[in-house]
Amino acid sequence: MAIQLIFNGGLALFFVYCYFYIDAIAPEPKPGTMDGAQWPQMLLILLIIFLIANMYKIYKSTPEEERNLSSITDINFKELYKN
Repeated sequence: MAIQLIFNGGLALFFVYCYFYIDAIAPEPKPGTMDGAQWPQMLLILLIIFLIANMYKIYKSTPEEERNLSSITDINFKELYKN
């Protein structure tokens, strides 16, 4: 559970960075029009919302005794690579 939350959180942060990067490099649109940079920004906003909703669902569906995030330190990386 903890690895899924960390991975989804990392993706959400990357998408937030991409949103502001697109805003920084895109030319200023004409007033009253929608340019090509706004479509990816809308998609990124949807992705961020869905990732946060997924993180909430993962957290709530996990039993309470497994919700402690201290399990991150108990990761056996050899077992992860075997799978």
